[in-house]
Amino acid sequence: MSKANYVNGDTVTAQILRLANPATISVAIEIKVWFEAPTSPPITFVNLGADGSVVLSAGFNQDFGPRALFQITPAMPRGPYAFSCRIIEPVTGELLTEELNVFMVQ
Repeated sequence: MSKANYVNGDTVTAQILRLANPATISVAIEIKVWFEAPTSPPITFVNLGADGSVVLSAGFNQDFGPRALFQITPAMPRGPYAFSCRIIEPVTGELLTEELNVFMVQ
């Protein structure tokens, strides 16, 4: 995230949104990206590859950030939010990497 704390008028931004495969072979992945707010259940942004259809080629490295997500308004609940992702091996369910990005709305 671009900041740890946001206030009214700030734009919540995912500064870095990188997918990378440092391996020398292509790798099938399942990717999940979600958003959490204090007063609602998690909201899915991305849920792809459970069937093995998403493959990162050897050496793949792409940053899709920065990505503006939304602006803080006075009507928004205050407290902890999160914009997080998880990459899983689609057959075994092994966790390959996870980024839990918690931030506060004050």
